[in-house]
Amino acid sequence: MAEADRWVESLAGDADEPGMPARAAAPDAMSDPAAMPMATTSDMAAMTDQPGDSDTEPMVASQGAEADGDTSAAMVPGQEPGAAALAAARLALRQADWQGMIPAAAAASAAAATSEQKRSASRLEELAELAEYYNAGIDAGLGKLKAGESFALTEQLQVVVVEISPERLVVRFSGQNKEYPRQELPLVLAHKIVRFALPTESPVVPIAAAVYEAIAPVSTKPYREKAIRTLEGMTEEVEGIRPSELATELSAVLAISAESE
Repeated sequence: MAEADRWVESLAGDADEPGMPARAAAPDAMSDPAAMPMATTSDMAAMTDQPGDSDTEPMVASQGAEADGDTSAAMVPGQEPGAAALAAARLALRQADWQGMIPAAAAASAAAATSEQKRSASRLEELAELAEYYNAGIDAGLGKLKAGESFALTEQLQVVVVEISPERLVVRFSGQNKEYPRQELPLVLAHKIVRFALPTESPVVPIAAAVYEAIAPVSTKPYREKAIRTLEGMTEEVEGIRPSELATELSAVLAISAESE
């Protein structure tokens, strides 16, 4: 990670402080999760339709079949269909396969034969929907930004949009231009940009943020561990979602990554 990127990531704690505005006229989307209206299922579907220093390397897809999004690589010869489908769904999530994770999780639900498999498949479907919801929210947030516009990353740091497209974002801060491919946005930037699009009062947003943070291609071990802790700490059910139970399934997803690191 380049020095400038390390510095940006080091600001993540400050950037997430309650009450920090995303830009002068925008409210903080996640400053008070307890006070947020729920994003309905239709909200999530509509959004989906829209186009710290770490001691580990960012989580990226493996080479070969995995890099091409071939989740069949997770299947073991002779493995029964339910277990194979669950493994494929976990791999799709771990690879942040935004197009394939929801179908893979649905296939796992269809193939599940035991009560344990059905519970895991249901959680994988929730994880996939939440991750895609947040990822689509970042796209929507980027779509609301224009070249020349600025927003506050922290109280001390103002970021100016130099160039923006669906494929990349060029921003200027501390006298430097920095280019980021869309899928390589630092998490601290992604979490700010998404606030321009997702419902500011939704209690689902912090849950989706944690899921995204765990599987995003740029995520690192400290971020993944923080995401799990965040979900484990959410002990109350939110519109049918049990975040602490999602943390258990997400740990199984991330265990695949740990084996490859």
